[in-house]
Amino acid sequence: MWSHHGNKIKQITGVDSPQSFIDNPEAQEKYHKHNLETVVIPKAEEYKKAYGGQGSTEMFMGLIHFLGSGGAKIYLDALKATGDNDKAQAAVDADIYRRTNGKPPKNMKVIDYLNRLNNNL
Repeated sequence: MWSHHGNKIKQITGVDSPQSFIDNPEAQEKYHKHNLETVVIPKAEEYKKAYGGQGSTEMFMGLIHFLGSGGAKIYLDALKATGDNDKAQAAVDADIYRRTNGKPPKNMKVIDYLNRLNNNL
């Protein structure tokens, strides 16, 4: 997380190291709230509108949380083009392989995550 969000975390919270952030629940909450309000919710609403408005904003937020906004877009683009969750998963997996120099994805399948999330909403 720090390698991707560290500069923004420093800017928002004043915390200047990964361990300081781990040790500071208030900074974690402050950053999480900022990221939710300025990035995740607006992006979820954008994706919901762009991809037909089906599903709750919370489900789109969950998808962004799980894959990041770029991964969510890859998944949604493939799902829109094919209508097939397995093909959308394959597109996400291919992106992960590409970004990690061939390391296999470690997460559960997107559809399993979304089903679990939906059962908890």
